[in-house]
Amino acid sequence: MSLREFFVPLASVAHVYRLTWNSTTSLWAVALAALAVALADLALLLLRFGTFDASTAVAMLNGAGMGAFTAALIRAGLTAATDLTVTASGITYRTPFSAYVVPWAEIVAVRPATFPPRGERLLVRDAGRVRAIPLSAFARDWRADPLADDLRRHAPWLFLG
Repeated sequence: MSLREFFVPLASVAHVYRLTWNSTTSLWAVALAALAVALADLALLLLRFGTFDASTAVAMLNGAGMGAFTAALIRAGLTAATDLTVTASGITYRTPFSAYVVPWAEIVAVRPATFPPRGERLLVRDAGRVRAIPLSAFARDWRADPLADDLRRHAPWLFLG
């Protein structure tokens, strides 16, 4: 084997970016905590007015806490199974439920997100539809991250103007 065959050209190396915990789960954690508090308040209110006994109120409180905990665990699993892979031929955005394999020619633009997670999204054409990939979910300041270097190397038109 020659030295040239041993080394893989840098352009063909794939970089995989994973979702950051804070960018995707903080909103969900707040929503689940608010739901648990609302259910706890409802249980205590119904207990106070004698609608049901204390054991039912305790069961509601436990259910609210376990429901929020279970939903947070599910969300954490979904977060772990989502990534963005950058290669010389394009990008692959993978979630637990779908995957978009997009060549560089189908990368359209970077635009601000209008709903959470806040930040910027990468607009891509996939099977005739325009889809958004949340770049800021992979790095809070993705423009100062190696992700920006990869995008600049393969899709410099995203950084013009």
